[in-house]
Amino acid sequence: IKMEEEQQMEVQIAYNSQFAIPDSQLEILSKEFNLYRIPAFPVYIVGADQQNDNSSIKKIVSKLETFSDTGMCSVFIVVDKQLQPDDLYTVIWQVLGNSDPVRDMSFINNSILLVDGNSKVYRKNGFKR
Repeated sequence: IKMEEEQQMEVQIAYNSQFAIPDSQLEILSKEFNLYRIPAFPVYIVGADQQNDNSSIKKIVSKLETFSDTGMCSVFIVVDKQLQPDDLYTVIWQVLGNSDPVRDMSFINNSILLVDGNSKVYRKNGFKR
């Protein structure tokens, strides 16, 4: 087990030093939204409150558009704010049950993919299946 932990630490250090989105950019997003980074991967979970703020996805997109291109694809997954972002099983369950690749996945720039896994019942025009 100790060897696996050391290898994971090495991968995380390599990731952090080469491809990480700078903390200064992440702070822009974390001031308004819950933000959790999956260790050793360029994947971020963002908690948005669509129920009380229908424009939260647009706000997230506008903040992500200010991020610089890191040269490596980073994935930002938006889920309902009440989810625990570090509970990856629940996050995956919500994203798979609430996203359509055509409608809910888009590249913000060359290195940022946004996946909208929010519940769609709070959208202005409702959600038609």
